[in-house]
Amino acid sequence: MAPSMPGTDAQTLGSQRVGVKKQTPVPPPFQPPEPPLTPEQRTRLAELLEAYKADRLTPEEYHRERARILSGGVQR
Repeated sequence: MAPSMPGTDAQTLGSQRVGVKKQTPVPPPFQPPEPPLTPEQRTRLAELLEAYKADRLTPEEYHRERARILSGGVQR
């Protein structure tokens, strides 16, 4: 029979809690509220997204115009 390491036989392991820690639940990360959008901004963003999905805008154009809408800038 091979020698066992001290403290590793079945009897010892059953009576010890080796490396076991009680885990406390971690709350989800804080999510700041989304900025309120006006109905006009919602409409413009929806139209912009549809144009992007239809490949009428490049990703750069989409993001530039989206940022303009969200900042309250005037529409081109």
